[in-house]
Amino acid sequence: MSEHLINSIIEINKVNWNEEGLHKFYGHNNQGFVFGIEFQDEEDNYECQWFQTKKERNQQYEKERKEYK
Repeated sequence: MSEHLINSIIEINKVNWNEEGLHKFYGHNNQGFVFGIEFQDEEDNYECQWFQTKKERNQQYEKERKEYK
């Protein structure tokens, strides 16, 4: 769940630290937390939650999708 976005969430996406090029931008691998969930609110603000495994991310993603449907 997004802790910092105060507006209504309109989109939730799965993201990957490396595929987004963040390892190049930040110069590190986010301590192994490379599987993420990106939340977008109605004012185009974004927040991400990061997980070490795809399984953890996917489980949380399914919970989030149900909550925001």
